Amino acid sequence: MKKNTIITIVAVVVILLIAGVLYFKNPFSNTKKEVQGTTQHVNLNVDATMSTADKEAFEEAVAVLADNQNDYVSWLTVGAVKQRQEGGLLDAKAAYQNAIAINPNDIRAYLNLGDLFVTLKEYDNSVKMYDKVISINPKWLSAYRENFTLWRFKLSSIYSDQAMEKLLLDGLK
Repeated sequence: MKKNTIITIVAVVVILLIAGVLYFKNPFSNTKKEVQGTTQHVNLNVDATMSTADKEAFEEAVAVLADNQNDYVSWLTVGAVKQRQEGGLLDAKAAYQNAIAINPNDIRAYLNLGDLFVTLKEYDNSVKMYDKVISINPKWLSAYRENFTLWRFKLSSIYSDQAMEKLLLDGLK
């Protein structure tokens, strides 16, 4: 074999290897993508119905997660976008759970998950999320307000007036 032929073959192989690495490293290729997060499986495909702003934020978060799946802020972004997307509630829930698994003291994931559970009509789970916010930061008033609203309008048959009164008094401290 001639030297030029060998150089050409090596060049083609190198180009194919580089193209393959770039293709599989690109989180926005047209193939179906699903990334196994810290604890929960989340579909990270861009949806055609996303707004331009959501799509940009989502793509940026997915790019970060492609390099570092422990970036909890990106999981919060994925969760927020998926929560606004029709049919995306279960992916949003999983994304928030991933954020919590990475940083269990960041109240944003618990607040968002609490709101998501309200949408899913899982009111007891919502209360648990807002209670967790209160346990992390007892001065976070919106968690008390959300719990009281749930207790008053959705769970009044389960919780006593004394429990609601205690919740309100705790929030005033």
